[in-house]
Amino acid sequence: GTLNGSTLNVDVMWIPPTGATLTGTAHVAPATIEDTGSGGTLTVAAGANLVLSDATVEAAIENDGTITVDGSATSKLDGSILTNDGTLDIGDPGVSASGNLGSTGSGNGLVNQFDGTINMAGGTSINVGARVDNKGTLNTAGTGQITNGLLLDGGSVTGSRLNVDVLWVPPAGATLSTAATVAPGSIQDTGSG
Repeated sequence: GTLNGSTLNVDVMWIPPTGATLTGTAHVAPATIEDTGSGGTLTVAAGANLVLSDATVEAAIENDGTITVDGSATSKLDGSILTNDGTLDIGDPGVSASGNLGSTGSGNGLVNQFDGTINMAGGTSINVGARVDNKGTLNTAGTGQITNGLLLDGGSVTGSRLNVDVLWVPPAGATLSTAATVAPGSIQDTGSG
């Protein structure tokens, strides 16, 4: 199905096995995005906006629009993969430095594709229970924190400062254009070179 219109505020968003597409704006706070048990995917269309604040995401998300993770409580992936081909704002850039993307359970992941951009406001964090696969652009304003590792998979990291516990480097190498603190942790290759 398709969810369209100006703004939708929900406490539970059910995603059917055939998936659903958001074409307007949805505020999920505090609430849950769930599939019906059959692996449905929520697609955030180009031009659409999904705002998560104290939300739990139990369905896969394909983002071609804008997702903002905002608020003092952590929004969590719970057995889901977030694939970003659009813009993912952790904290509301220029407005709020509060916003954290975390995890519960296992099987979570965050993949920032080649055409994706992640913007992290100072004081925000990503801890999705697995390393973040960055093929696109990751921008920091202030100091952001990534826990469980960052894979520099052809992507770039720019901005002020980024704290990570493990920095993964692919065989082809990687470029880091921002100050990074890797502590406590290490810089590792992906095992292929």
